[in-house]
Amino acid sequence: MSGEIRFLGSLWYKELSNPYESLNKTVLAGFDGAEVSIEYPLLDEKEVDVSALFDFSRNYYLGVHLPWRDVNLASPIPEIRDGALKYLRRVISVLDKAEPQYYVLHVTTASIGCRNSIRCVEKAANALTVLGRETAAKIIVETTSGPCCGNLSTIGLLVDETEGVGVCLDIAQLVAEVLREGEEGYGRLVDEVIESLPPNVWDAAELTHIHGWEIRGRRVLPHRYPSDEQIAALRKFLRSVSERTGRLVAVFEVFYDSRGNTVHSWELSPLLREIARGM
Repeated sequence: MSGEIRFLGSLWYKELSNPYESLNKTVLAGFDGAEVSIEYPLLDEKEVDVSALFDFSRNYYLGVHLPWRDVNLASPIPEIRDGALKYLRRVISVLDKAEPQYYVLHVTTASIGCRNSIRCVEKAANALTVLGRETAAKIIVETTSGPCCGNLSTIGLLVDETEGVGVCLDIAQLVAEVLREGEEGYGRLVDEVIESLPPNVWDAAELTHIHGWEIRGRRVLPHRYPSDEQIAALRKFLRSVSERTGRLVAVFEVFYDSRGNTVHSWELSPLLREIARGM
């Protein structure tokens, strides 16, 4: 496999109540670093131990997943969009002290009026450019399903309109975009994802979120521990990313086992070995 590769564990707010322990256990499990999710109630009802994150970033790779619930950065309503931007700027102003490598975020709206709309893309791009100018960390947009602006129809437009933005390829969200009811061949779905991504998105790809998923009709339930067939499909996906970009940062967003029980990043050593084998 060509190019540099890093594997990161993913930590969410419940695991950040004791960040030194959680971060240490994650790297002891074999990961090169961690992506921490700063979701509500962090920064609103609970403090973030930024000093622990800073200490970690001195020696390991640190990424931050910015809040996404109720944060509609692509909303066509100026007050909502401006409120989302103001909130994210506040979060970044606090987390910048940890000196993360990147911030990954969702650029979304529930508005049907924004379905594949260049106007909504342009407004969202302006907000992203503001964020990018205020931090030394890379701003990365995660692929999402929905009307706008991280879906397959608009993510390429967003990249073109935004100054210096990167892309996070979330495999389950991309599968949801290409899925047709009754089709569950994981390798074929990954092939279709790879073929559907525009060239400028490949050029901007900085990050991947990998995890298993469960298909229910046309719904894709993400963040599952992957089956053997899905592991093979994920390896194919990661090889394609690395071959096209010459680099790879892969975050394991696996939060649940097949029974729906919680799984922590430091419990994923066997999966990490399986994914990394032969890469």
